[in-house]
Formats: sequence, C-alpha cells, structure tokens
Amino acid sequence: MSARKSPAAKTTLSFGLVNVPVALLKMTAAPTDQKYDTAGPNGHPLHTEMRLFKPGTDEMIEPTQTQQRATAALGEPPLTASDLPALDPGFDEEQPMDPTAPDPVEAQERFAEAAGLNTPEQRQVLVEAESGAVVSKDKIRRGLRMDDGSFLDLTDGLAEIDEATKLEQMGIVAFMDIGQVPRELVRDSHYLIPDASDGHRALTILYHAMRAERRAAVVKWTKRAKQALGVIVADGRRKTLVVLEMAWPNHVRPAEEDQRVQGYASYEAPAAATIACRELIAAMSVTRDGSFERQRDDRELMRTDLLRAALNDQEFHVPAKPESAQEGATVEELIVESERRKNELAKAA
Repeated sequence: MSARKSPAAKTTLSFGLVNVPVALLKMTAAPTDQKYDTAGPNGHPLHTEMRLFKPGTDEMIEPTQTQQRATAALGEPPLTASDLPALDPGFDEEQPMDPTAPDPVEAQERFAEAAGLNTPEQRQVLVEAESGAVVSKDKIRRGLRMDDGSFLDLTDGLAEIDEATKLEQMGIVAFMDIGQVPRELVRDSHYLIPDASDGHRALTILYHAMRAERRAAVVKWTKRAKQALGVIVADGRRKTLVVLEMAWPNHVRPAEEDQRVQGYASYEAPAAATIACRELIAAMSVTRDGSFERQRDDRELMRTDLLRAALNDQEFHVPAKPESAQEGATVEELIVESERRKNELAKAA
C-alpha cells in the first residue's frame, strides 16, 4: 500500500459554531487479488477473433467453408419461374420427378438464405496463438507469463485451493466478549433467521445463552467464492440474532500509514475549550432529537412527502435548508454556543 491514499469524500464537520474541513479515508482495504495471465491448453497467449456460427447453434462455420459457400452462391443465378416445375393438372404423384429439375430441398435452402433466414451469427471467440485453435472457457489455463515468454501454469493448484477453502456451512469458530466486537470493522448486517421449522428452537437457545454470557459468536462462511468473516450477536432491543459482517482484521490500514491520520490523544487541547466542548456534548446528548434511532435520511423523507402530495393533488414545499455555522469560529464562540443550547433546554424543560 502507498503511504498516501485519496479520501473517499471531502466535507465539513459542523459542531456548534465550528466548521472543520475533513476528509473520509477508508479504514479497511482488502488486498488486490492477484491478476493471473491466461493461456490456451498449450500455454500460448490468447486473443479474440470474430467467427461465424450456424443460426441458433454452437456449430462454427470455418472460414474456408464460408468462402466456398459464398463463391458458389455468387456463381449461381437467382431462381426464376422457369426453374420451378410447371403445374400439370394431370400430374401423378407416383410419377418420377424430372432429374433435370432443381432439388426441392436445395431450393428451400437457397430461398431461406436469400431471405436472410439462415444468416450466420457472428460471435467473439478466444483463439490460441500459434496453433490457431478456438479455446472454450473450460479449457482456459491460468498462471503467470514469465519474462522469457514461458507460461507458469497454476490452474490446477488454484482450483484445488478454491475447493479446499470453500465453506459449505457458516461455522462458529469462537466466542468473544460482546464489548470487544470491533465496531469499526462492521461492513454489513443481516438478521439470522431459521430456514427450517426445527431450527427456531436451536437459535432461541443460542440467543438466550449468548445474552446471559454477554458473548458474540465469531463465524466464517463462503460468500461469492471468497471466505467472509462475521459475528453473531444477540440483539436484546430487537429480540433477535443479528450477523454483523466484518472486514478482516489484517485488512485494517495502520493509522501511521497516512500522515493525515493523526494520533489525537498525543496532542494537548486547551482546558477551557475542552470544558466548553464537553458541555456542548452533554447538552446535545439529553435531547431526543439527537438520538440515533430517530435519525432519518432527509432526502428520502422529502421524496416520500413529494409523492404523497402529488398523489393527493396537494402543494409541496421544500423546507428551508438549515444555515451552516460560520467558518473560523473561535473557542469563545463555542462557549457561547454551549451556553445558548443549555438555556434553550432549560426553557423547554
């Protein structure tokens, strides 16, 4: 990894009257998968070519045959009325056909081709260099192309590794203290539900046991051909089991990797400013409006209101955008903001 990474996004952290320009730097970074070279069965490089196939089939038309058919078609005059057998009212079905008359099957084929019904389909295929053989997907070899042009074939070894590390089940490998689950590594969350009628009892027992022991179950499973890591937690608030999908611990970027990721604990903060900041945190913590469970996506809510108003033939007005705090606020302004918020809460009470 390089010592400096581009942030995922830049924004401004607003806190009271203070605005701080910030950037979001992704904390975890999975190592890039090794890119393997591909080759044909003989180890030669592959390239793509356009080939012709019979319509609706996987039967390829060789270029030589195509050329021959095209030449033959160009050399034959188009069908005319004189090429068709004359209609004879006294024609006997048992009477042998005129050997000089056009073959009906060939005539049908020529008609279909002239009408575009048998137009060959053009598809892209992989062709191995030197041999010129068309290579199907199951015959592609993976490995490394060496500097001398030779091919180091790793196909069988890679296939064996994929098979050996494929987990057929989500296995519990350990239990850990619920308080030690690294929240910063959570990537996604899922409800854990039984997929059979007899599974509910076992999961219920696991839920109550983990709640009593304050433990989370460390699990591994296969997701999209790769192993995934997670923890099962007993969510007492929702009274259910939740799987937290986690990033692998060895994928966490060290804080020292980027100079902008500074160790804040090693810097001294002014005492007066810290006290004012703590008071502001305390003031904002006691309000219900600031609770996590009540937070919603404003854009999503407004779109819902817009649709509801449109369906009911009502007017919709976008609420005024909240004013941002002025840039360059001082510590004194932070203290003033803290006092203002405390007075507002006292009056509301």
